[in-house]
Amino acid sequence: MRTRVVRASIVASAALVLLSLASAARAGDAVEGAPPPAPVNDPLICKTFAAPTGSHIGERRVCKHKTVWDQEAADARRMMNESATNQIQSPNAFSPNRPSGAAAP
Repeated sequence: MRTRVVRASIVASAALVLLSLASAARAGDAVEGAPPPAPVNDPLICKTFAAPTGSHIGERRVCKHKTVWDQEAADARRMMNESATNQIQSPNAFSPNRPSGAAAP
């Protein structure tokens, strides 16, 4: 009799845990680190990239949503602008008026 009660309480506890997990999943709790779902009107765009020179592996195809491609392009532009700005402001930057082996003033 006592083992039946223990089994019943274990089964009830397991059922409650499963129900709470299922309700949390339905509530829209996002998994940490997972990308947000793409909007319905965000088309999937596939681009084909050529194989690197000397590679025996053929071209590769990468598919991403338009917003992801746009964000990556904006990030690349921002990084290039920051890099160019940092080189201009750097006192040790290459100067066409200074020989390549000469020390900075």
